[in-house]
Amino acid sequence: GKVSELAYAYVVDDDAEQEEHVEITEEKASKPIIPLRNNFNETAFFYPNLVTDSLGNTSFSFKSPDALTRWKIMLMAYTNDLKVGTFESEIKSKKDLMIIPNVPRFIRQGDTLVFTAKVINFTDNEMVTTSEIKFYDAVTMRPLNILIDNDSKVITTIKSKQDMSVSWQISIPDNITMLAYKITSTAGLSSDGEERLIPVLTNRKLVTSTMPMNVNPLSTTNFTFDDISNLAENSSTISNYKYTIEFTSNPTWYAIQALPYLSTPANKSNISLFNSYYANSLSAFIVASNPGIKSIFESWKKLSPDAFLSNLEKNKELKNKVLASTPWVLEAESETEQKRRIGLLFDVNNMSNQKEAVLTKLIDMQLVSGAWSWFKGMHEDRHTTQTIVLGMAKLHSKGVLDISSNRKRFNMIEKAVRWLDEKIVSDYAKLKKQHPGTMDKYHIYSSQVQYIYLRALLLDVIPIPKNTNEAFQYYLNQSKKYWLKQSNYLQGMIAISLDKFGYRNESEAIVRSLKERSVFNKEMGMYWRYNNGWNWYQAPVETQAMMIETMYELDNNSTIINQLKVWLLKQKQTQRWKTSSATAEAVFALLMYGDNNLDNNKLVDISIDGKQIDVAKGADIEPGTGYFSTSWDGGEITKGFADVTVKNPNNNIAWGAAYWQYFEDLDKIKSHSSPLSVTKKMYVEKQTEKGSVLVAIELNEKLNVGDKVISRLIITTDRDMDYVQLTDMRASAFEPVNQLSGYGYSGGLWYYKNVTDVGVDFFINHLKKGTYVIEYPIFVTQEGAFSNGIATIQSMYAPEFAAHSSGNRIIINK
Repeated sequence: GKVSELAYAYVVDDDAEQEEHVEITEEKASKPIIPLRNNFNETAFFYPNLVTDSLGNTSFSFKSPDALTRWKIMLMAYTNDLKVGTFESEIKSKKDLMIIPNVPRFIRQGDTLVFTAKVINFTDNEMVTTSEIKFYDAVTMRPLNILIDNDSKVITTIKSKQDMSVSWQISIPDNITMLAYKITSTAGLSSDGEERLIPVLTNRKLVTSTMPMNVNPLSTTNFTFDDISNLAENSSTISNYKYTIEFTSNPTWYAIQALPYLSTPANKSNISLFNSYYANSLSAFIVASNPGIKSIFESWKKLSPDAFLSNLEKNKELKNKVLASTPWVLEAESETEQKRRIGLLFDVNNMSNQKEAVLTKLIDMQLVSGAWSWFKGMHEDRHTTQTIVLGMAKLHSKGVLDISSNRKRFNMIEKAVRWLDEKIVSDYAKLKKQHPGTMDKYHIYSSQVQYIYLRALLLDVIPIPKNTNEAFQYYLNQSKKYWLKQSNYLQGMIAISLDKFGYRNESEAIVRSLKERSVFNKEMGMYWRYNNGWNWYQAPVETQAMMIETMYELDNNSTIINQLKVWLLKQKQTQRWKTSSATAEAVFALLMYGDNNLDNNKLVDISIDGKQIDVAKGADIEPGTGYFSTSWDGGEITKGFADVTVKNPNNNIAWGAAYWQYFEDLDKIKSHSSPLSVTKKMYVEKQTEKGSVLVAIELNEKLNVGDKVISRLIITTDRDMDYVQLTDMRASAFEPVNQLSGYGYSGGLWYYKNVTDVGVDFFINHLKKGTYVIEYPIFVTQEGAFSNGIATIQSMYAPEFAAHSSGNRIIINK
């Protein structure tokens, strides 16, 4: 552009700088360019007027751009004989009279705001200024009369080099989405002003209240949606939007859908390679035992493509956050791709070819000694070898395959077992040498317990050699004596091993002890309070699978086995089994012990307000799982929708949820909780003689501009959950102290924090059972009365687990 005779480029970003720079240098190639950078990291380029006097001295002058701020000027000059000179200084572009408004990032409908501005007199004389503000609907440019005092002009007297604050109290109407303002200040011939837009957010929020529903086998359960019966009566501003019920009649099929995760190795480790063999063997057994299962997979491909969607991708309309705006897009795509491979996995010809190919790779990867390394090229690894042999032993003991029926496979396993026999003998020899006088003390650990267990499962095909008997008997006696020192996982292995080697009384004692230490919950089933750790024998899913096997082998109480399976399935409801070992053990336990329940495909019966609904009408029913979802629009919703009755005709648990979605004013929203809950508390930081202290902000308590406030979010969950998203809305009067997004840690909880204009999002990959506190500081920047918003939390993997805090109004003084 041109100002008088001077050409200049004013740029904000690199792309614009490059374009303008090229254009101007072509036009004014013979003139030097002066770059300036201001306080806001904006750059301007100038072509100065050059004047050379009779002595050869050159001076320059230029006009500053429209940005009234402080600029840093950097000059460099050089001569033909390469003498160089530099100059650096700061200049300030200003007007005699300036008005600078304090504008919030956004405002909400219904807020009352004291709009302030600072008027500055840069002259050497006193000024009498007239400041005026006008507001418009930015969409239609219709003038708005939103001033509470109805006086748009403020007259002030400002001394030389001084400034003064001016303000107007305004009320934000409910019928605009963008507010435009024009503010000016004049004094004689001096004037200044600006026009800008302020986003106006609605004060009404779409709130989703959820009621998870779990129904035991062959039972009828009544549920009451308290939010509908209570909130709908107590608020006149609630507007119903939608009511949705979804249900899964047979969640056991979710275990089947997890199998493709095992079919393709997750990495190049030998354990992942074996898990591929494990999955294909198990799949072949499932199809052979129930040929009708294959038709379910075919119907998924043709009629129910949603069966292959990740849980993160399902129920988009019931989630607080769009998947695309979370960090879990790739996880969703990964799980979706795994499920889509299920048709290929259960193809009979493919299973046979895949098994042979993987078996050949396992044989090739086996070392000369008979052991396997963790990864190719590494040394022998005992845990990897025992894991592969144990997996084969479990498939053999349950009739999934006969190890001895395939000569190559039998030779591979026999070599590995002989290597493990040598390792147990070596353990025993070292122990006798290092602890000759204390051999009766505690000397058995996880590797020896796992070895005894796999030997018990393979006893009929690979007998224990004579040179191993002494070491084996020693560790067997150790397990019999010190089983209480082991984890539940290892206790289950010991109990089965002792039973197979004839120690029935000791085996029964372990089972009785496990029962006495168990916990029963009507919803969660039967489980134990696990001490989670990094060791393989401390993993909760694998431990529960071991408990199912133990109770099936030694107690065979169908009620207990079903209750143990309930806990395992409930973990799949809220979590993605991320490890191949967890998936393999869980699927095996659910399908191989007791009734696998895959044939239980009757739909649940649902009644609302005493009237049975026709599930088959207007709802797409997913074969196998019996999953369906049905909805009612706002006008159809009545108070009777609070009463739901579900009858489960199947011999397995069924689960589902009811979702009530409604619009409500932010400051009138009441808190809602499920097994997942969040509470929002605000504290103001005050300075005392003993230092800074946090004082809780009570209802209707007033804050002051400049206060430092702490937003504290208290999260509670009664179960482990994956992919949890927490959002804390912010009043327009608040500004976060820390503007940068990034990873954070608080009291055992890792999360990613994303700071936005209207709030803060926290993305939690894994939320363990317990209570957690997250807090962050904000400053008070505006005066008025504002809706503070609410905090919402939801499991993106299982959206029926959601909660939100109550809303309130924040009053702020000058």
